[in-house]
Amino acid sequence: MRKKIISLTIACITALSMSLTVMAAGTSSLDDSFESEACALQVLQASEDDDDLEGYDDVEDEETDEEDEDYWEDEDEDEDWDDEDWEETEITVTTPKLTILVNKKASISASVEPEQDLYYSSSNKKIAVVNKKGLVTGLKAGTCYITIESEDEEAVETVKVTVLKKAVKNKKLTLKKKKIKIEVGDTEEIEIKKITKNTTDKITYHSNKKKVASVNSYGIITAKKKGKTLITVKCGKKTAKLTVIVT
Repeated sequence: MRKKIISLTIACITALSMSLTVMAAGTSSLDDSFESEACALQVLQASEDDDDLEGYDDVEDEETDEEDEDYWEDEDEDEDWDDEDWEETEITVTTPKLTILVNKKASISASVEPEQDLYYSSSNKKIAVVNKKGLVTGLKAGTCYITIESEDEEAVETVKVTVLKKAVKNKKLTLKKKKIKIEVGDTEEIEIKKITKNTTDKITYHSNKKKVASVNSYGIITAKKKGKTLITVKCGKKTAKLTVIVT
C-alpha cells in the first residue's frame, strides 16, 4: 500500500510539473488542471486506506498476542496438574518364591498402588498355571516364573515357582534378626536367614500378644500398641523366635 501511495505521488508531481510548464507557455487547459486534482484525490484516498489498514493490523496483532498468552497459560496449567496428580505405580509382592508339589496349589500375595487390577501369566504353562487371582497350580516338576503386571502396564514383578514331585522336609530354620523395634502403625516383614532349599513344609507365624503386634501368614508384622510380643516362626519340626518391641 505504501508503494502505491509513493507511485501515485510521483505521478501527480509529474502531472503537476507538466501543467506548470504548459501554463508558463501560456497554453494551460482545464484538462491538465482536472488531471492534477484527480491525482491528488487518489493520493489522499490511498493514504486514508493505508491508515485504516494499519489500525486493523494493530487490532489483529493484539488479538494474536492475547491468544498466544492464553495458550501458554493453558500449557502451564496442564503441566502443573500432571506434576501434582501423577503417582508412580508400584507392585508389592510378599511371596517372591513359591515351592509346591505336583497337583498342589499355592497363592501369590501381591498388592499395587495406586489401586487397580493385576494380571498374572506363567512363563511355562506345562510346569505351572496361574489364575486371575494369583492362585498357582503345579503340573509337573520344574521351575517357571509368574509375571505380575499392573493394569496401566507401568509396573511388573515376577515370582519364581518350583514344582516338585515329592515332599522335601525342612531341617533348619534361623532368622536374620532375633529382636526388632517398630513404631505403632508400622509394618515389617520377618526375614528368614536359613531354611532347607525347596522345602515343601509350610511356614507358619504366631504372635503371643496380638493386641501389641499381629503377624499374617506371609510373615508381615503390624504394630498395634506399645508393648512387647514374641513371634514364633515354624517350618516342619523347626522353630525360630523373634522379639518385637513396639514403641
